[in-house]
Amino acid sequence: MLDQRLVEAPDGRRQLAIELVQLLDNDTTEPIPHRDNWVGEKELRDFESIVIQTLNQYLWFAEICKIASTLSTKPDIRILLCLGQINGLRRLPESERPDKNINLHIAATWKMIEDLAESSRKERLSSLWFYHSGIFARVTGNYAFAIQLQDHAASLAAAAGDEKSAAISSFCSSVEHVNYALVFAPNLLAAKLQDLETTYQQLKLALKGMTDSTSKRWLYLNAPLHILFSNFWAGVRYNSAVDYELLREFSQIDPEGSKAHISHITTGSAVHWWHTADLNRATAIAKGAAQNCFGPAIESEYLATTKLLLAMASFEQFGVEKDPQLKIEQRVTAKHYLIATSQSPGAAHQVRAVAQRMLTQHFSK
Repeated sequence: MLDQRLVEAPDGRRQLAIELVQLLDNDTTEPIPHRDNWVGEKELRDFESIVIQTLNQYLWFAEICKIASTLSTKPDIRILLCLGQINGLRRLPESERPDKNINLHIAATWKMIEDLAESSRKERLSSLWFYHSGIFARVTGNYAFAIQLQDHAASLAAAAGDEKSAAISSFCSSVEHVNYALVFAPNLLAAKLQDLETTYQQLKLALKGMTDSTSKRWLYLNAPLHILFSNFWAGVRYNSAVDYELLREFSQIDPEGSKAHISHITTGSAVHWWHTADLNRATAIAKGAAQNCFGPAIESEYLATTKLLLAMASFEQFGVEKDPQLKIEQRVTAKHYLIATSQSPGAAHQVRAVAQRMLTQHFSK
């Protein structure tokens, strides 16, 4: 659709914004009966796949969408582009993420949506607003609010006949239920993990046979990672072979995308080997991921997960170690990694909570 080389230059980004507006403003399609019938939105998602998912340039994507939103003559397109701006900004590292501005953007964009005349595009934009707002609530640790937002997004998508979006948001809601339980209600984890598995199977059914980049990313990357991590954070081992294979398939289906997400895939691989109880392989991969040996700098949630894995592996080795000195070393190592995990910055709220609970359980006396 667009020349990705232009993304790297300020003048190029403005040119891309102009081209994007021309494309979106001239599009007359509608999201009936599902999102891909609105061709303009699909083109924006395809562009996102290049700038965000392949190049990892979140700020550039937000900048292009911001410029484009000021150039569009159509209220619904301006809203779509404002949502694109939120989509880019919410992905920035905590130290760079303008949370106050994002909240202002979210509130202003909802007001713009409310002012639209009723239409299928308004319904789709409303669903997108709830989805992106829910993801931002997750990033900031407000899991209860994220659940409400994703449930609403799923309801709107289902009412519009958009089964794919409804399945994605329902799955996201289940993920947030697990995250909430990890932080506030560990006694509910078993039930929430069951619900997560149910929505996971529904998601896979809804995305089966889909060829667009968003569906493939959810089927082969995002969803398997959520399942691998959610069970791991809960301390529950399961047969993760199918989910691990999906991650491996993603590398074949989207080689460029897999390079951009190598730290995600690597951390997921380490967790998979933990699920199989192959602690030697799990810890070797986790240490490499934690040291950024596998590509772009690892995100806070994934880095915290590698440290938690190293702590949990040390605890297991402590339990079976016969040599008294080595047992002491394993316990010291576990405590070291738990403290490091509990102090992890950024979006790793649920991972920190697990580490803090383990510190209290094993080292409070």
